[in-house]
Amino acid sequence: MDFHPPHRQNPARTGGRLLIAGASTRAAAQSAVRAGMLPVCADLYADDDLREIADVLPLQTYPRDLLPAVRQVPGIAWMYTGALENQPRLVTKISEGRELWGNPPEVLAIVRDPRKIHDFLTAADIAHPAVRSDTSPPPADGRWLVKPLYGSGGRAIQLWNQSTIAVTTLDEPHYFQQLVHGIPLSALFVAARGETHLVGVTRQLVGRRMLNAPRYGYCGSWGPQVLEIDVTEQIRRIGQVLAERSGLRGLFGCDLIWDGRLVQLIEINPRYTSSVEVFERACDVGLLDWHRRACKSFCEPVASPRGDAIPQQVKREEPPGLQGRLSRSRVVAKAILFAGESFITPDFDACEPTRALCGSGFLADRPAPGTYIEAGQPVCTILAGSDNERTCLRQLTRRVQSVRRILGFS
Repeated sequence: MDFHPPHRQNPARTGGRLLIAGASTRAAAQSAVRAGMLPVCADLYADDDLREIADVLPLQTYPRDLLPAVRQVPGIAWMYTGALENQPRLVTKISEGRELWGNPPEVLAIVRDPRKIHDFLTAADIAHPAVRSDTSPPPADGRWLVKPLYGSGGRAIQLWNQSTIAVTTLDEPHYFQQLVHGIPLSALFVAARGETHLVGVTRQLVGRRMLNAPRYGYCGSWGPQVLEIDVTEQIRRIGQVLAERSGLRGLFGCDLIWDGRLVQLIEINPRYTSSVEVFERACDVGLLDWHRRACKSFCEPVASPRGDAIPQQVKREEPPGLQGRLSRSRVVAKAILFAGESFITPDFDACEPTRALCGSGFLADRPAPGTYIEAGQPVCTILAGSDNERTCLRQLTRRVQSVRRILGFS
């Protein structure tokens, strides 16, 4: 089944313009178009498929150029994508004179503090890995990770042992987290005033060599996952506790590890996440309007929270023993391909089979022909969809291999 990305609409007839800011905004821009809005995107990559559906404010450097770029479109509502949660001062400045659909700086200060999150989970008797500050490093025995305090997508995470004791991550604010083994999951929640609901769960791709990803780097996901009810209940409770204690609002994600028995929180993504695209494609639903309504519910008086902030599609009862917040019509997988070495991008629309993938919407974040991409940087996103998980993942693997051949990756 082909997936055709939404086309640009006339904002005068729909929901108006929405400013989206981030290093990569294409997926969020497609969500905005599905919701009947015209996205205006301040984006580092300004890829070809983003330009097809949005007005683009290209950035030479990120995030330094964000503020002057967004001042070109004063007054319209805005939201942010990955990594801007680490820039609360910038979020404050961009929000001056415009409505923010997302978590404000005071909430970001809480959820990006590992010690506070550790304390929340401890008080709620929820299992979680131990953390230590940079002033109290653990033994370098391979049982801990050293993580940047202001990281995103697994950037610069290293195993803490004698061979990595001098890693560059130590040159920036960092902390230590106990290493937990298991299956990496990502849960998507939507939080309105007084209610938090689990949208669904995906399984993450982390550190895949085929995608040239760093060892602990996020490089894709697939789902929605169907899980046993006890696993779902653990995940749901994690989201509820975090939202209640921190004031999280709208769409937010949690990176988790499931060891077959316990689900443990690894990190919070307090904004529109990469997995939103998986749910929208798999379930034929738009989530950005849910995000808008949930965020707006926090502007209501305390005595009258918005009862309609969470759609009934998410509130409904789920089948016994299964996790299924949305009615899954298919399985969707996405993979982010990174550059194993520096190179110049070809014209994807002029090559087979990438021409067919572009036309069917399964090759996304397409850089313009002739773009120079440095080793370690993302190249593009490859997607697949099928009625069952095995076929979907096989399809994804074949497509990744085809794109690698086009690019000359060994």
